[in-house]
Amino acid sequence: MNYHFFRICAIASQADTALLNQYLQQHRIISVDREFVADGQNSFWSVCVGSVQSEKSSPKIGRKSIDYRDVLAPDVFAVFSRLRELRKRLAAEQGVPPYAIFTNEQLSQIAQLPNPSCATIQAIEGVGDKRIELYVDLVLQTLGQGHG
Repeated sequence: MNYHFFRICAIASQADTALLNQYLQQHRIISVDREFVADGQNSFWSVCVGSVQSEKSSPKIGRKSIDYRDVLAPDVFAVFSRLRELRKRLAAEQGVPPYAIFTNEQLSQIAQLPNPSCATIQAIEGVGDKRIELYVDLVLQTLGQGHG
C-alpha cells in the first residue's frame, strides 16, 4: 500500500481540494483518514490516503500498448503530442530513453489536467521531486502555463 498526505486549507481550499480529487480519481483507494487541525486562519484538514497501484498505472505486460489517439479527445491528444515532442528532445539531449523523462501514461495525465501547475503535475503517480526539479518549467512552458 502507498500513502499520500494532503493538507487542505480551511480557507481558500479550492486548489488543495482539486489536488486531492485528482489523486483520488487516478488511484485505487484503500483508506482515507482525516483530522481537522484548528489553528485560526491557518486551520486545515490533514488527509492521509492509502492506495494501491491502479490498473490504469500498472504495467501493461502481455497487452497491446495504448493508442492515445483513440483514448484522448482530439484537443487533449494535441497537447499530449506536444509533450511527447518535448520528451523526445529531452531524452535525445540527455542520452536516456524517453520513458526515463516521463511515461506515456504520465504525459497523458498531464495533458488532461484542467489547470496544470507544479503541484498538480507532482500529484501524478511516479512524478517525484527530481522530475519536478528537472522538467516542470519546460512542461509548463510547453503547456503555455509559465511556472506554477
